[in-house]
Amino acid sequence: MSHKTFSRDALKAGLAALLTAGPALADVVLTTDQAIVQNDMCMGNDCQNAEDFSTSFEELKLKGTSVRLRFDDTSTNPSFPDRDWAIETNGTLSTDPEEFRIEDETAGTRPFLIQGGAPSNSVYVASDGDVGLGTMMPQTDLHVVSPSGSAALRLNGSGVASSWDMIGGSGGFILQDVGAGTQPIVLDPGLPNGTILATLGRFNVNWEDTDMDFQVWGTDGKTTFFGDAATGNVGLGILSPVAPLHVSRADGSARVLVENTGGDPGVARELFKLSSNGGAYFTFENTNAGTTWFFNHENAAPNRFIIADGVADGPELTLTADGDMTIPGRIFTGGSCAAGCDRVFDADYPLPSFAEQMAAIREKGHLPSVGPTDENGPFDLSGLSTGMLNELEKAYLYIDQLNAAHEAEMADLRAEVAALAATLEALRPVVAD
Repeated sequence: MSHKTFSRDALKAGLAALLTAGPALADVVLTTDQAIVQNDMCMGNDCQNAEDFSTSFEELKLKGTSVRLRFDDTSTNPSFPDRDWAIETNGTLSTDPEEFRIEDETAGTRPFLIQGGAPSNSVYVASDGDVGLGTMMPQTDLHVVSPSGSAALRLNGSGVASSWDMIGGSGGFILQDVGAGTQPIVLDPGLPNGTILATLGRFNVNWEDTDMDFQVWGTDGKTTFFGDAATGNVGLGILSPVAPLHVSRADGSARVLVENTGGDPGVARELFKLSSNGGAYFTFENTNAGTTWFFNHENAAPNRFIIADGVADGPELTLTADGDMTIPGRIFTGGSCAAGCDRVFDADYPLPSFAEQMAAIREKGHLPSVGPTDENGPFDLSGLSTGMLNELEKAYLYIDQLNAAHEAEMADLRAEVAALAATLEALRPVVAD
C-alpha cells in the first residue's frame, strides 16, 4: 500500500481547489493509498484559504457553527462492538447552551459534558490515577476542593425525593439532610483518634482513652445522658455527675425502675443487689427537712442490719442473723382491737360470767380473746397483745366481782359475829349467877 504525503503548499492548493470547485465537485476517495498531512489542517465549512494556525499550535482545527466529530462503527459481526460515538460542541440553536460533550449515539445519551465557563481544574486526573475536582493536585483517589471553603458531595437516587450532602471544610465534617434542612451528624475539626469506631459487633466512642465526654440531649434542651470520660461517671439528667451513676431531675420525676415482664412467673428473680467486699449502706436524705436515714450492713461482727438516723445517738434498730431485734424506743401497732379492749368497761359490753369464762377456757384450751398460740410460732404480736389486754381487763372485772362478793360475805360474817358477841354479853350475868 502506498502513502500520499501532502506538503503545506500542496495541501493549501488542494483545499483551494476544493473550495473553488463549487458544489458539483466530486468527493475524493482514497481506496488504495493512505493520506498523510504534514503540518496543520483545518476542516469545516468556515475554514479559510489563508487559515491562521500561528497562535494555538493546532495541527487539526475543526471550524464551523456547529462542530461535530463522529465515530461511526460499521461492524456487522454481532460478536464485535459496534457502538457509535460523537464529540460535539455547543448547539445548533441560539437557545442551546455552550458546552463540550461526548455522546453515545447508539444509546442516545451524553455520559460526559462540560459547560462553558467551568473553572480550571474542574476535573483533573493525575498521573497516578487520582481524580481532582477543583484541584490540580489531588491527594487521594478522589479529592474535592471548593473555593467557598467547604466542599460538598450530594447523594440522591433518581426520582427519589430525599437528598443527602456530605460536607467537609473549615466547619468540620457534616452529613446534611437536604430536604429536611437538618444536620444529623456533625464532626468538629481536630477530633482525636478513636472518637468513633464501629467494629464487628461493637460501637466504640472515645476508644483511645482521650478525655472526651459523651452527651445526649433531650427535646427540652437539657442533658438526658452524660458520660464523663475523666471520672467514668455517668449522669442521667445531669451534666456533672458526682457518682458512677447519678440520676437527677428538677421536676420531681427522678426515680429508678427495674421491671421484669416476661419469663416464668413462678421463678423468683434478683432485681436489686448491693454488693461490697466490706460493710455497705444506702442513704435516704430529705434535703427539705434536713433529715437523713442510713440502712447499714454492719462491717464488723456480728454484721448486723442497722437502721440509724443522722443523729449520732446510736442506732434506731439492729437485727442479727439469728433474728434478734433491738430498738431503743417503743413499738406501736396500727392493728385494730377486735377483741374489745377497753370496751369491756362499757355498761352494754356482753361480759360473760366468771363461770362462763372458765367453762370457755376449759373447752377451748386457751383464753377466748387471745386464741390458740403455736409454741413454734410465728406469733401475731398485735393480735396477742390486744387479746391479752381484753382478757386482762375482764380478769380485773372478775376480781372486782369476787372482791365485792367477798366483801358482802365478810359483812355478813361480821354481823353474825357481832350478834353472837351481843348474845354472849347478854348471857354473861346469867352464867355468873
